Amino acid sequence: IMENIVKDLARYCITKYKFRKANVSFPFSCKINPYTLLGGQNIFHKRSYIAGEIGYGSYVGQDSVITGKVGKFCSIGSNVGSVRCV
Repeated sequence: IMENIVKDLARYCITKYKFRKANVSFPFSCKINPYTLLGGQNIFHKRSYIAGEIGYGSYVGQDSVITGKVGKFCSIGSNVGSVRCV
């Protein structure tokens, strides 16, 4: 269990550092794929998973799974399943 906590903490810190200049907000429980491209000014809520490309100013609610490309200024609600948006 301790090993998983350390891995999650390392993942969180690396992701925070990677997107430090993009003004991206996300909690510890949010998982962002390391190859994801973020446009900046994004907000992700707890237990969401992000992979792909997220445009500037887009928002993802809690418990959502987003894969693919999401445009600028999009709002994805809570509990949204795997989505591929353009």
